Amino acid sequence: MKVKELIRQLKKMDPDAEVVFQDHDHGADEINGSVDHVNESSSDELIERMGGPVVTLS
Repeated sequence: MKVKELIRQLKKMDPDAEVVFQDHDHGADEINGSVDHVNESSSDELIERMGGPVVTLS
């Protein structure tokens, strides 16, 4: 997913909603944890693997 697509989807959602991680095999009420940080990656290896700039959520 590109940042512009993420922004487009987030604009449709409640701005006060909590953002969490959820795996594809989790039930609707299961989460891995909250998203606390959004960063532009400075990892040359990750940038090369993804073919351009990368944003990480943690």
